[in-house]
Amino acid sequence: LARPPAPAPSLLDVVARAPGAAALIVEALGPEERRALRLEHSSLRDAVDETTKKLTATLRDAPAGDARPPTALRWPRLESLTLAGRLWLASDLDALGRARWERLEELRVDCEWGVPYPSLEGRLIEPDGAEETSSARERALVEAVARMPALRRLRLGRFFSSEEGARLLFGGDILPRLEELSIAAISACAPALAEAWRDMPLLRALHFTSEAGDDQLSPVLTWNLAELPRAVAASGLRLEELTAAFLDDDAGVAALVGAPSFALRSLRLAHWSIGPAGLRTLAAAPWPLRELVLADCYTPGESVSFLDLAHLPGLQRLIVEGCYFT
Repeated sequence: LARPPAPAPSLLDVVARAPGAAALIVEALGPEERRALRLEHSSLRDAVDETTKKLTATLRDAPAGDARPPTALRWPRLESLTLAGRLWLASDLDALGRARWERLEELRVDCEWGVPYPSLEGRLIEPDGAEETSSARERALVEAVARMPALRRLRLGRFFSSEEGARLLFGGDILPRLEELSIAAISACAPALAEAWRDMPLLRALHFTSEAGDDQLSPVLTWNLAELPRAVAASGLRLEELTAAFLDDDAGVAALVGAPSFALRSLRLAHWSIGPAGLRTLAAAPWPLRELVLADCYTPGESVSFLDLAHLPGLQRLIVEGCYFT
C-alpha cells in the first residue's frame, strides 16, 4: 500500500527553517503579535527573543525557579529592560551578569523584595527568598550592571538598603556613559552619591522621586540632608533635568541657581519650603528653562505671587499645584 503523502508544511514551519527570514518577519510585528507567535510556534521562539528590543521581565506569582530570568544570550538585541514583580532572588540577578549586554541602554529596577503580597483568597503570602539578605541581591545587581557597557538610563526604586551596596554601584567606574539616573533616594545612598559625580561625567538628568512613576511627583521623604542640593550644585555636572523632593528651602534654591555648570531645561521641586526669596531667585535663574513644576511646596511668611516665574524667558510649561501659604 502506498503511504499517504506527508502533510505540507505550514507557513510557520517554512519560516522557522529560515532564521534570517524569521527575524525580518518578527521584527515587523508588534508586541502582541510577537507574543502570540512565540506561543503558537516554539521553533520561532528564538527568532522572537533575538529581535526583541524592549522587555519587562516579571517574576511575581511563582517561585523564581519556575520562570527563567532574562539573559544576554537569549535577548541579544535588548535595549530596554524592566525588572518587575516580587520574587527576584540573588540567583535571578546573577543570571543577568553571565554575559555582556552589548546593546542595553536602559535598566529599570521596579522589583519589591521581601514584601508580603495578597493571594486570590486575600491572605498575605511571604515571598520566596524573603529571608535572603539584601546585600546578596545588591552585589548581584552591581555585577550585572558592570556588564552593561552601553547603559545610559538607570532607574532604581528603593533597591539599596545598605551603604556598602550603594558604594559598589556608585563608587566604582561602572557607569561612565550614564546620562539619566532616577532613584527613590534612601539614606543609604546619600554618602555614595555625594562622592560619585566624577564617575558619571555624562549625567544630564537626575531624578529623586518615588516608585510611583516618572511622570508623577509623589516622592518619599528619605533623605533628610540639607547638604544634598549643595553637593549636586558643586558636582560640576552639566545637568539639564532635575527632579528633587523633601530636600531644602530657599538656601537650597540659591545653591541650585548658583551652580555654574547647570543648564536646566526642566526643574521639578516637590515638598520644599520655598519663601519669597526663593521664588525671586528662581525667577532670575540663568537657565534655558522650559518646564518648571512646584508641587506641594510650603511657602512660609508673606503671601507671594508666582506670576514672576511665568516671565522666565523660554518657559513653556509652569505648574504650581498643592502649594500652600501661611
